[in-house]
Amino acid sequence: MSPKDFSDEWDRLNEKYAALQVALADSVVRAWPDNLVGALALDDMAYKDTARFMRLYNETSDMVKSFRYVANDYKTISILSNTAPGKMFLDYTVKGKYILLDHWASWCGPCKAEIPAIRKAYDAFKGDRFDVVSIACSDKREDTVKALSELDMPWNQILDAQKIPVELYGVATIPHLILFAPDGTILKRGLRGEQIYSTLQELL
Repeated sequence: MSPKDFSDEWDRLNEKYAALQVALADSVVRAWPDNLVGALALDDMAYKDTARFMRLYNETSDMVKSFRYVANDYKTISILSNTAPGKMFLDYTVKGKYILLDHWASWCGPCKAEIPAIRKAYDAFKGDRFDVVSIACSDKREDTVKALSELDMPWNQILDAQKIPVELYGVATIPHLILFAPDGTILKRGLRGEQIYSTLQELL
């Protein structure tokens, strides 16, 4: 079996296994809709099938809904749904440009590794139609300032955001990049590496 065939077979089996997990969790929630067993099953399916999770959440008891893990799942999935591609931006100002919003922190190695790809796009497309904004998340101001003095990030910066991006956009891990259209709609979430440049090249 070639590496590609192995990878394809792995993906197929992984999808099948995930579907079986969701089906089992669904049956458990329906069998125990008002106790901890049902709550744990609902939490387990949350990010495997968000649509089914939301349907079951609305059908289940207040006890299950109040279970802290289920409540957090519901909040996060609702945020992600409201800030998915095609939705309007929240809170940030978009002024007739494509805006690449980069969520990062000074302590985040993968965030720093992403900077050259962002810089490549910035150098190529900055101007009247495109700009970059980096927003420091869960970071100390002095650490952010120190990192900015050492890194090549000449675009706009927002400091001291702390956990606000999590609450607004469901940014659970960083780096996390969101591309906004000039009219304020969200075009893409989770761009990485060469995807950043190639996506902008198509648009601009």
